[in-house]
Amino acid sequence: MSFRTSGNITVATILMLLAGVSADNWRCWSVTYYSQTICSLIGSSVDLHCYYTYPNNQKVTKSFWFITEQQVGVEAVDVREEEEYEGRVQYRQSSQNDCSMTITHLRESDAHTYRFRFHTDSTAGKYTGRPGVSLSVTDLKITVSDRSSRKHLICSSTCTLPNNPTYIWYRNGQPLYNQNTNGLYVYDSSEDAGSYSCAVRGYEELRSPAVCVSADNWRCWSVTYYSQTICSLIGSSVDLHCYYTYPNNQKVTKSFWFITEQQVGVEAVDVREEEEYEGRVQYRQSSQNDCSMTITHLRESDAHTYRFRFHTDSTAGKYTGRPGVSLSVTDLKITVSDRSSRKHLICSSTCTLPNNPTYIWYRNGQPLYNQNTNGLPSQCPVCY
Repeated sequence: MSFRTSGNITVATILMLLAGVSADNWRCWSVTYYSQTICSLIGSSVDLHCYYTYPNNQKVTKSFWFITEQQVGVEAVDVREEEEYEGRVQYRQSSQNDCSMTITHLRESDAHTYRFRFHTDSTAGKYTGRPGVSLSVTDLKITVSDRSSRKHLICSSTCTLPNNPTYIWYRNGQPLYNQNTNGLYVYDSSEDAGSYSCAVRGYEELRSPAVCVSADNWRCWSVTYYSQTICSLIGSSVDLHCYYTYPNNQKVTKSFWFITEQQVGVEAVDVREEEEYEGRVQYRQSSQNDCSMTITHLRESDAHTYRFRFHTDSTAGKYTGRPGVSLSVTDLKITVSDRSSRKHLICSSTCTLPNNPTYIWYRNGQPLYNQNTNGLPSQCPVCY
């Protein structure tokens, strides 16, 4: 067995002696893992990159990744067939010999060593690349230590995240600018008091649990809405993202979204319990303090202002995040105006759709290519 190291890529050439394979052909079998150890955040996605070779007079008939900790003596199972990975695994093939795999929405239980195996149409054509890729999955945690009149906050993970990550710090849900390291000093003063959390840049939605730095617990209560106004299309899905903090000596006992237009003086009702939202609302929790909600199959009647509320085990532990998220729901309409010998068609909505949308035009049900704006000049009559 020979090993060669180049930069961050370790190439393990593993020799396989196959019955009936010529002395030259056995040198053609290999699996190269770009990284043999990877650390990723819970809730994120990870790419396991690899490249494989085999004799060019053979044809690959089967290929898959599997977990090495599976029971000894049992045939390896394609990770895509494992129930807990359903819908979270994709095999990528940017070139003929690419054998990369992506796992999304990482869970702590995904921490395993993964290997790639392939079969060819040769009688003894079966090969497993060793040692594989050891995946560690971590969350972020904040530790606090006293430094005279200051407190030192450290944002840490249980394994070393790749690419020298930059960290973002938040106080009461709001980012602290020019604080890009994993350490933060705060003073024991009313100015610095609040609830602190951290995230890795690029994964801002995967924040650490918050810690309270304050003699006054009330400063640690907050709900932050990523957007306070959202416009979405009828029939589509919408994500209402939010993040909440509370004193770290308390425990959340109840949390829910509700519609602000509900009758005054009546206890707010969890939107999931409203008959018209049945089966269309999901609460998402990518991290401990995430309070995002998804509404699917949007209707015009879903246009409301939504707020998030949570209760803790404290006697007065009840908090509602204001102002909330104002959701507008729109359809698309075409207006037609005359422009000398042409007609000008405009595709419009009653509110401003996000992310500068690209439009597709259809004539008699067929798409018109290279017409990606919301305006379409036409030289022929328009049918209604």
